[in-house]
Amino acid sequence: MMKKVIGMALLASLLACPVSAQSGIDAWMTKAREAKAGGMFNESIDALDKVLSVNARHEEAPVLMGRNYGAKREIKKAIVFLERAIEVNPKSVHAHRFLALSWASLRKLKKALKHAKLASQYGPKVWEAH
Repeated sequence: MMKKVIGMALLASLLACPVSAQSGIDAWMTKAREAKAGGMFNESIDALDKVLSVNARHEEAPVLMGRNYGAKREIKKAIVFLERAIEVNPKSVHAHRFLALSWASLRKLKKALKHAKLASQYGPKVWEAH
């Protein structure tokens, strides 16, 4: 309960003051990255929800959200967020890379190949799992 109250208070302060909104978003993104790295995917997802509620067009948040869901093996949810990331930035190497991996895990190889080619076209050929 206390976490929710603190989260809502932070969200309210972000909405009230645009200057501090970016620092609040940065704090939630840091929390999300650290939680994901520690294998705490639900905590990371909670932090990313807060980021996206303040800035629905954040470039990194939907990619990281997709990676969290991919790591949880909720591939269809991962795809939703990764496609959202591509709507925000059509040349997102990370979004295309993780979409390729997600589609491949669902055995949708034509879609996987499409995104693998786009990831290679837009950026370095470095691959990593969710």
